[in-house]
Amino acid sequence: HTAGRCLHTAGCCLHTAGRCLHTAGRCLHTAGRCLHTAGRCLHTAGCCLHTAGRCLHTAGRCLHTAGRCLHTAGRCLHTAGRCLHTAGRCLHTAGCCLHTAGRCLHTAGRCLHTAGCLVLVPQLNNQRSPLTLTEAAVILFPHWGVVVAGTCSCVAWGSLDLISRTVLH
Repeated sequence: HTAGRCLHTAGCCLHTAGRCLHTAGRCLHTAGRCLHTAGRCLHTAGCCLHTAGRCLHTAGRCLHTAGRCLHTAGRCLHTAGRCLHTAGRCLHTAGCCLHTAGRCLHTAGRCLHTAGCLVLVPQLNNQRSPLTLTEAAVILFPHWGVVVAGTCSCVAWGSLDLISRTVLH
């Protein structure tokens, strides 16, 4: 009459190590967390369904993806898009955070994969302007992070990496 639930354990079944059969392993009295695994849900490889993939006992990090949150393409919501396991860098954007137009929050706007510089180009009449080698050198060196005037957007990282290596070496 209780669909497999044990009344004296607040809805959890002792013969299945604390999991509730009628809720795919989740325990109703702990908001979906499983008591016998320190809050982790076995059927989702450590993530809790009721928090959109975040694990409550590890401050939102998902154990099976080395700290990345699956539902935000690798970004962690509780740290404003930064990934804890890579010192704040987002793996899927080569070190930059998408929600800040390529800037890294933990380094005051500098992008680690471009030799520490904020590499931006102006937009004129809402059109992207091509970045020449001279312009790139001016932006990259010697001030390390000086942004040209105007509304800026990120440039393709491949060409900038090449320019950066060329100027540095």
